[in-house]
Amino acid sequence: METEGELNLQELSRYKTVGVTAGASTPHWLIGNVVTTLKHDWAFRKGSLGESFFRTWRFFLKSNLCVALGAGSLSYTSSLLQEVEPLIEYFLVAFFYIYAMHLLNHFTDEACKLNDPVQTMFYGRHRRFLLITGATSALLALILGLVLGWVAFLFILGMSLVGLLYNLQIFPPGLSSLTRIVRLKEIPGSKSIFTALAWGVLAALIPVVSSDRDISAATFLAFCFVAGLVFIRSGLFEIQALEGDRVVGKETLAIALGKKKALHLLYALDVVLLFTLWGATYAGLLPSLGYGLLLCGFYALGYLSLYNCGYMESGLLLETLVEGNMLLAGLIAFLWDPFHRGF
Repeated sequence: METEGELNLQELSRYKTVGVTAGASTPHWLIGNVVTTLKHDWAFRKGSLGESFFRTWRFFLKSNLCVALGAGSLSYTSSLLQEVEPLIEYFLVAFFYIYAMHLLNHFTDEACKLNDPVQTMFYGRHRRFLLITGATSALLALILGLVLGWVAFLFILGMSLVGLLYNLQIFPPGLSSLTRIVRLKEIPGSKSIFTALAWGVLAALIPVVSSDRDISAATFLAFCFVAGLVFIRSGLFEIQALEGDRVVGKETLAIALGKKKALHLLYALDVVLLFTLWGATYAGLLPSLGYGLLLCGFYALGYLSLYNCGYMESGLLLETLVEGNMLLAGLIAFLWDPFHRGF
């Protein structure tokens, strides 16, 4: 099948323009994936340096290494917002946990197969490698949590249990018959909310409870910063996945509110995040790093606007821009780092 695909692409490469047609019932996301694949195959010739770069870039995104690195970056940033000395253990806990949970989510979420066929094929080709590294990462996150202390370990263990319960039937029949909700994942918007809360715990709470610092207003603000950025990220991806999620009956914020209202909510949250960062830093509740992190809020407004205007509806470039905001936060924090430790 792969050989046939390569032959077809070689045949198509003779033409400067190719049209893509589809029936009225064809999902928009499927058309977008076909167009994106064609664009990439035209841009990079087989065996070229550009193709090697593209494959590396795609592997970095689709393997969840990028999102895991973003989680570690937010942990680093959150430590500095609370003036906690950033330790490599904090970074690695966030990195390993998010890597493992994202892999688990993809393997157990039926909607992922519809929303991102490219990633589904990637997971199929590298299934054994991903399962082994995912299980190893989950174990390493728990071990590191235990090294940091019982409180950190219990936080990680608790989040892991919630993640496992997310797809299981936990509500009693009497209650579920009234609410029509049997599992946590059937609560509208639950995925974005739980994801944001989990990242907030990993990035903001674990560093402070593992250090000699007390939980303070800065902890709450760091938690809100991380959770806000992640909620905007997850919310936009849910808007992109609206059609596939609707097919499998998945309840998301985008389905509950509609695409337009959900996007407006993300805009509003980002504006609130910007004002909160500015106000808290001005009031002295956060260090001057808070001013630098305003750039992350404006960055999020930028990619939301690009998506809203139709310039980037799907594809690796939009995914890179969205995930890049977490890395941007880490870079700003690194430049500000008063401990002069880097990592």
